[in-house]
Amino acid sequence: MQKLKVIAFITVFLITVANLTFFIKSHLAIYTYPVNPAFLEKLYGQSQYVRTDPISILPDETIYAYAAWRYMHGANPAIFNADQPPLGKYLIGLSEIYFNNERLTGPVFNILSLAALFILSLLIFKDYLWSIILVALFSFEKLFIAQMLYAPLLDNIQLFFILLSFIFYILSKDKVIYLIPAFISLGLVMSTKFWITGAVLFLVWLLHTITIKNRKKIVTLFLYSPTILVTMLIVYIPAFLQGNSLRSFFGVQRYIYEFHKGKLNFDPTAVWDLLLFNRWHVPWEGVVKTAADWQWTWPVMTILTVLAIIRIGKSNLKEKCLNGPLGVVLIWIVVYFVLLSVSTVLPRYLFPVMPLMYIFSFWVLKDFFTERIKFFSN
Repeated sequence: MQKLKVIAFITVFLITVANLTFFIKSHLAIYTYPVNPAFLEKLYGQSQYVRTDPISILPDETIYAYAAWRYMHGANPAIFNADQPPLGKYLIGLSEIYFNNERLTGPVFNILSLAALFILSLLIFKDYLWSIILVALFSFEKLFIAQMLYAPLLDNIQLFFILLSFIFYILSKDKVIYLIPAFISLGLVMSTKFWITGAVLFLVWLLHTITIKNRKKIVTLFLYSPTILVTMLIVYIPAFLQGNSLRSFFGVQRYIYEFHKGKLNFDPTAVWDLLLFNRWHVPWEGVVKTAADWQWTWPVMTILTVLAIIRIGKSNLKEKCLNGPLGVVLIWIVVYFVLLSVSTVLPRYLFPVMPLMYIFSFWVLKDFFTERIKFFSN
């Protein structure tokens, strides 16, 4: 039996590698094409960032590539393209400098995210085979593939740090020292995209600690939490070297909040309409569209996740699940969907929660098959 599991693990692992290799090889041109700063600057000069009557609308991947190049050549991250924190753009810039290409962060951080997802799944399932199957299926997600196709984006970079923070938080149950890398990872989450995601993640940890009634750890969380601020301050060192003060740093964070506050849009049905029926509510156009990244796994995962929550709530597994690593995953899913219910929902905004929904869905399936195997064994 063990030998069969090893063979199955290797087979699924090779399928995952083949899937990624095939995609990268078939799109090799975009990962080897030299970065063109002059062209990026021309596009920027014609865009909505400079002109009131833009000739063209610059997509996120283009402005990130241009901002990354500018940062690598001395631009102040607290001034230029300051509506998103600079860490992800630093990493894109390093790719531009050392590999002469701005798109490599797509496959690199997708692969790193898969590795982190495997470790996180292993911590929860304690099973190599279930963990690699989960990773393999997630690697076929259109939303996952889009992060490589439309690179450079910040979502997959942030996802890697989110998964890393979960790993270290779960490990901190046995060794509190793991809270240091957990909070560093959380600081990196908040330094990559709008910091609200990291703030919500800290709230999730706090709620989980309250749920398991660990008063000592609640105090410990607050004692270690300044690590987040220290991490963010380190990320903004280039701005401080150009004369920015601590006060201006907090001013930039407020500007980021004000910029993204415009995306608030109370529509609690929008995210479910998208997940279950591929009906994407686009408020700035006042229409409902289909999302190109949607696939059949979305409603399946949603239904399985809801079933998992119901099963935990109605069984003797409640205390065991909430006290274990699955509990923090559950709270993250619930709280993140509350956040989405008051925000404009873009398909890629589901990226930070989707791999955790996979984990919950697989927990339902694993629980079901385990029960059936025990039944027939008896």
